[in-house]
Amino acid sequence: MSDTRSASPRRRSPLGTGVVIAAAVWFTACSDEPADPGVACVAPESPVPVSVVEGLSLSDLRAAVRDAAERNATVLPASDATTELRGALLALSDNLGSAQGQSACQALTKAAAALARQPDDAATLPDRTAVKMVLDMAATMMARK
Repeated sequence: MSDTRSASPRRRSPLGTGVVIAAAVWFTACSDEPADPGVACVAPESPVPVSVVEGLSLSDLRAAVRDAAERNATVLPASDATTELRGALLALSDNLGSAQGQSACQALTKAAAALARQPDDAATLPDRTAVKMVLDMAATMMARK
């Protein structure tokens, strides 16, 4: 009896392939301007499949990022990390799609770092999750440009 598994080509999941492509593009997406030596662009922790952001306009994404800054981040516990998160989200919203690609990348990176420093509190989990989803969508959309 022969083993037929080795005869057929190995198939990859379209989602897995999309995530790999999005991550690969992400590493080169933030090179429009000379980088600030103190900030390096990082890939999103959970890249959003490109198909999720295909229908979004920059206006939609800016509105989602601004909403995260004005509604979600304001209910997080008062701290330096929360202040930094809110400021970085506002800067990201202002710089998305502009000629300031590196500024948007830096704001995204700072926002992700500030979000990671938030306390792991069940009461703020929905707001932290919403902010993380918006950051991941922004990272995916920026990688597509």
